[in-house]
Amino acid sequence: MNNEVMITGSFDPVTLGHVDIIKRAAAIFEKVAVVMFINENKDYMFTKEQRLEMLKAACQGIFGVRVDASDGLVVDYAKSHGIKCVVRGIRNNEDLDYETKMAEYNKEKGGIETVFLVAEGELSLCSSTRVRQIALQNGGINDLVPVEVAGIIEKIKNTGDK
Repeated sequence: MNNEVMITGSFDPVTLGHVDIIKRAAAIFEKVAVVMFINENKDYMFTKEQRLEMLKAACQGIFGVRVDASDGLVVDYAKSHGIKCVVRGIRNNEDLDYETKMAEYNKEKGGIETVFLVAEGELSLCSSTRVRQIALQNGGINDLVPVEVAGIIEKIKNTGDK
């Protein structure tokens, strides 16, 4: 039986909050798949290649973690990889409401359990949306994203890649 769990997201971009949840899950579970899902109907600030590069950089060196990407559904990815559990971070009541609905769907459609990890302290204020808003106004994001990710974002801003 596969004992790998999955952490999912669009990671546009990956934040310190995401990395905290990934590290905490890796400390609890033997294997963690961090999967960036691609929704062609959603507008992203960063390309899928840039997001994947940032995610790989942020997860580098975290024991037991592998990074992947998918353009399908979470339940389909989980089934095809023998994954029985999704780990999700919760920052507030709004997250809890949304994630509870997703957990019910994943359980009903794929028999997938969901484990919630509550965001720690200041990280409860950290979100990809906030990072994008600050980055668009040329504000400092170093306290919201891993240093490797800040470097990649700076490089993207300087070269104009999109």
